[in-house]
Amino acid sequence: MQTLLSADFYIKGDDGLILYDEYGSITETNEISYPFPDDESYYIVLHNKTGSSKSDISINIAEIPTITEGNPKSLELLSNYSYYEFRTGSTGGRYVQTVSGTETDDLRYKVLNQNFDPITNGYSYVDGEYIMSFSPNTTYYIAIISDKKDTASVTINRESKAYQWQISGGKFGNGYITYDREIYAPRGTSYILEFLVNGIVVDTNYYSEDDVHNYFGGYDISVNQSGVLNIPSSTPVRGSGITVYAKYNNEASYDHSLKLIPDFADKLNVITKNMESTLGFSVSVPKYVKTVHYTLSVGGKEASFTIAGKNYGTITNCTYESGKFNMCFFAPNVYSGGIAGYNNGKINNCSVQIYSLDGYGHKGGIVGYNASSGTVTGCKVEGLLSARYSPDEIERTNQYSVGGIVGINYGKVTNNKNYATLRYVSCGNEGDSRVLQPRIGQIIGSNYGTYSGNTCSGSVDKGVLKTVTWTTGILWWKETHTHNQAQYVSSGIYGYNG
Repeated sequence: MQTLLSADFYIKGDDGLILYDEYGSITETNEISYPFPDDESYYIVLHNKTGSSKSDISINIAEIPTITEGNPKSLELLSNYSYYEFRTGSTGGRYVQTVSGTETDDLRYKVLNQNFDPITNGYSYVDGEYIMSFSPNTTYYIAIISDKKDTASVTINRESKAYQWQISGGKFGNGYITYDREIYAPRGTSYILEFLVNGIVVDTNYYSEDDVHNYFGGYDISVNQSGVLNIPSSTPVRGSGITVYAKYNNEASYDHSLKLIPDFADKLNVITKNMESTLGFSVSVPKYVKTVHYTLSVGGKEASFTIAGKNYGTITNCTYESGKFNMCFFAPNVYSGGIAGYNNGKINNCSVQIYSLDGYGHKGGIVGYNASSGTVTGCKVEGLLSARYSPDEIERTNQYSVGGIVGINYGKVTNNKNYATLRYVSCGNEGDSRVLQPRIGQIIGSNYGTYSGNTCSGSVDKGVLKTVTWTTGILWWKETHTHNQAQYVSSGIYGYNG
């Protein structure tokens, strides 16, 4: 069909009229949107190819829609140019625009700066993405050029936030992925990796340049080009990580390090002797762990049996239910807790419901040993914690610091609640509790740090705590004799405050 009538927009320049837009005319069947600067005079030039005729032209002046970083917005596309306004923040850089939900994939793009001058350098279009380099604190006008009317969802994000990994399965598929992209991977599981751009899954191949045998102790972990991550069923899976890339249009995407975490089932009913290091999960764990029972018998220099053996980072919103810890052994410097044995990081808003936490050493419902930079905040403990010992090595002293929240504290303990019962029991013969100097408190067993805002809603059962009658006939409760240390047991915040 021949176009009989068209119109062009011009502005007045120093040497005459200047065609306002480089992309052509408006025909009798089209609509077009332009970003018009203020305080300018515009000229509409009609091209009539019919001889004498009458035509209707309408101009609607409307606000240009604004899109903010990271927030998808629905736009009505015209059958030509559709502009939106975007302003960068204090830092510039590369931005990625995605347009989805349209009936056509034949879209083009154009960028104007805040002076409405076209920008051509630093922009590329790759597989549905428009990648733009922007200056800080600058307004841009971006045109989406379509050949027909349509509706589109438009998202623009800085490059560092635009690209994401997604792994199928999730909590209800027997697999987890944490915020730092660590995978809790039961053995014999396959996952599908997906690469997302502004929340949209893109078609791509996946590959790894890592030698997986160096990262997973020789276990046959593989990622194929379709993005299938295979976890073998014949061996436990453990290791630090594997770097996976998404590849499209012969360009590699942002890489991401994926870390595999041991299957919890591999750690049940652990029996070992002569341990020389911390026993525990020194790795991240699923956000929610429920109904796991442990029985542990250990001998050695140092041991802990907890969700995170040693924590130097941040553990938040982790719940542990129905755990059973039975430790009856001798090992100085033993730290055990419902969330972490040793903490020099941050533990926030965690909840522990303990069926039984028995054993020798410093024990806490949340943390066994809270170091000087450690903080425990907003946590809750319910259940039963016991200070259990064996009389075989009664020369050891000051080894029982049991707290509803923290066993021994050198850091900060704030706004926690204890609902648990703390009890002194024995492992075999009762022995003489005075010699081992137990320190038991509802929040902290032994405190050398700071505490505030904690709530004591549990109880302390003194159990088989001993008093002694000396030959002089004096009955001691807090013994201060150099050969028989004191017992510090309280239903208050702490047992001992140093």
